[in-house]
Amino acid sequence: MTRAHRLSGLLVGCIATLFVGCGGAEDQEPLATTPAESATTVQSGAQGEPVDYSKGVKVPIPAAGYVTFVPAASPTARPVEGTPTPTPPPFTFSEKTTAVLIDTLESTPRTSARQIVTDYRDDPSVAEARYRGKPVVIQGTIKEAGRDSAGNPFVVFNAGRGTLRCEFAVISEPELLRLTPAGTNATVGTVEAFDPSELSVTARQCKLVLGY
Repeated sequence: MTRAHRLSGLLVGCIATLFVGCGGAEDQEPLATTPAESATTVQSGAQGEPVDYSKGVKVPIPAAGYVTFVPAASPTARPVEGTPTPTPPPFTFSEKTTAVLIDTLESTPRTSARQIVTDYRDDPSVAEARYRGKPVVIQGTIKEAGRDSAGNPFVVFNAGRGTLRCEFAVISEPELLRLTPAGTNATVGTVEAFDPSELSVTARQCKLVLGY
């Protein structure tokens, strides 16, 4: 074979190889992309919400129906129940005073409304001998005070499960108005009745006592 024939054969082989390597490029399938290249990388955050890391920043992605903020409901105003305690009138120097000082009652027995009711509850006969018809200074926490249907002034002291009612012989209107519920006051009077069904003791001819 001559040199010219060999060169011709090599040229033909190169052309064939080039055609095989380049030809059919339009028929080849495109390279598949990885999920990392085509989709956003999503992981779970600390609170369980999805987090997007695709841009290098933690951005929460709310899921469907996920509420990110609920405004606080405004409190509903409720009406005030009950009757407010009236403000007692201030004391004035020209005011008429019916109360007596405790220093003038040194010989009068002193006790509490609770103790009198307790004594009557435990043994009515012993309590009768101790209290009935005798003046006694009584201290207690006020349950109510005012005037009854006949206009007579009174004060009722709390006494555990019972009560002690003092009916005043005389009292000024400002003094009566100062006897407000939950206040602590003292009276001097004579025990005259006991109702065992209500655990209620009644004292009459009462006056306010100051300084006890």
